[in-house]
Amino acid sequence: MPYTVPNQRVVTIHREKARSDFLGIKNENWQSAARDLGAHALLLYLYLASNADGYDLALSPAAIRQAVGMARSTYHDQFVRLIDKGYLVETGGNTYDFYEVPQTRPGTPLKKAVSADG
Repeated sequence: MPYTVPNQRVVTIHREKARSDFLGIKNENWQSAARDLGAHALLLYLYLASNADGYDLALSPAAIRQAVGMARSTYHDQFVRLIDKGYLVETGGNTYDFYEVPQTRPGTPLKKAVSADG
């Protein structure tokens, strides 16, 4: 577990293996997140997705502000949005798991909706 200070959350990263995409995340996953989330939540999603699978990240509003220029209040709102959408799953206290695709409960991917055009 990483060293944390007050108001930091510990997020364990769960990544899918990307074999041909250059962003280090499957294009399908970040593009789906872009459709599902607003711009600020997508920035937070990409920040989390940029870490290695299994990495425990000591996350703070200050780190997000430094990395992507997001204000503290925006960070808190967007963190809750990622929880509501299933990308972050609370595992206890200030500990969360991040998933590239939304989860209905820890370890269970949401079914992908099929659009009218296939």
